[in-house]
Amino acid sequence: MKSRIYYLLIVIVSLLFVWSCDDYDMFKKELYYKYLYVISDDDNIHDMMFSLDTDTAFSAVSVSCSGTNPVDEEIRFTLEKDLELLDKYNYANFDINEEKYAKELSSDDFYMPSMSAFLKRSSEQVYTTLPIYMTNEKLAELSPDSIYFVPLKIKDASGYEINKKKHNVLCRVYKKNRFADTRKDNQYTMKGYRTQGIVKSSISGTKTVHPLANNSVRMFVGNVRFVSEVDSISKYAMEVKVNLDSTLLVSPYSDEGKIELEQLDPLQEDQFIYNNKYETSTNRFLLYYRYRVINNQGTWSNWITIQEAVKKLVVTEED
Repeated sequence: MKSRIYYLLIVIVSLLFVWSCDDYDMFKKELYYKYLYVISDDDNIHDMMFSLDTDTAFSAVSVSCSGTNPVDEEIRFTLEKDLELLDKYNYANFDINEEKYAKELSSDDFYMPSMSAFLKRSSEQVYTTLPIYMTNEKLAELSPDSIYFVPLKIKDASGYEINKKKHNVLCRVYKKNRFADTRKDNQYTMKGYRTQGIVKSSISGTKTVHPLANNSVRMFVGNVRFVSEVDSISKYAMEVKVNLDSTLLVSPYSDEGKIELEQLDPLQEDQFIYNNKYETSTNRFLLYYRYRVINNQGTWSNWITIQEAVKKLVVTEED
């Protein structure tokens, strides 16, 4: 009886050993078919953020290989411009409203040192990146009201097949400075005074702020609420430039001549804070100016004087 029990124990232990070896071999095997693909979201879009705070900003596009194990041979791949994806995006999102169409970033506006790269054999890093560079000057020229893409696709690759659904990508270009970025809705609080003629009233609310160059932003005048329409932007938008000494310079954003702006000298009064400076300790734009706009009859409105303190609503670690 004891010998039978001993024999059964030996059989059970042997079977467990075999099963464990099979499990180990299973995990060593590749569980998924290997494809080469461009890393992007479900809509084949990849966000790229470029900083205006450097002379030359860079971001990157990444290519990876699917599977649970490292690639067992070196993969060389090459990217090229995609000629179809942007048209599909525009038609799917905007139909025939061509004014809203996203734009392809000109090849003169960015620089890729190489369109080819490698995925190394047995490397623990399952992807590789190709940098994309833009100069500060080119970034500053991009309108915060437009969508810009760099459309790319995998032209060819060695060793493995290319995933047909993820072989191309729209690299969306965003820009940022220390005041705002074009990826999110940048909200600032505004408090101050509005004077028209002899009537002076207090104003408050929120402002939408957009980055322009490394030291400038765009906002609407006074308590005029931002509307993403060409006529409103040309009529009410102003550029606020922050000089090295933190003084501010305001000017019309548009050159269409629908708004006139005059920056005013601060009043020599106690407690008058609107001194046309950027207050770094509180992240506030302290502004004093007056403006007038062309009305629907083609004549100028009366001058409106604005004193306002514009402060960032939320300051994060990224800012």
